[in-house]
Amino acid sequence: YGETDTDSGSDGKKKKTTPTTIDGIEILLQTVATFRKRQPANEMELDVLENACIVVDGALTWSSVNVRAFCSTHQGIQLVFRCLTERVHAGGVALKWLDFTKTTTTGKDESAI
Repeated sequence: YGETDTDSGSDGKKKKTTPTTIDGIEILLQTVATFRKRQPANEMELDVLENACIVVDGALTWSSVNVRAFCSTHQGIQLVFRCLTERVHAGGVALKWLDFTKTTTTGKDESAI
């Protein structure tokens, strides 16, 4: 996701600054990574973990670009293996991410968009 930030100067006029790029897959992986060595402490943390995993599932299902981003640095794959090794809840919910790494097609035709 990319956007251009605008700041108000001292004269009250908006000025353009440098564009900001947000790597959504990386942010979601960091969210899940907080639970790679520990179990969620309460229901709220469990919801955060499971919702982040659901969003990653959707991102990998509907976009081959996201699959390439997930696999390019192997951080996503390493995170799944670490969660499985630690035997935490995050490993169970993230295990299905590995299925997307071996498939070349996504859930819908991106050329139709």
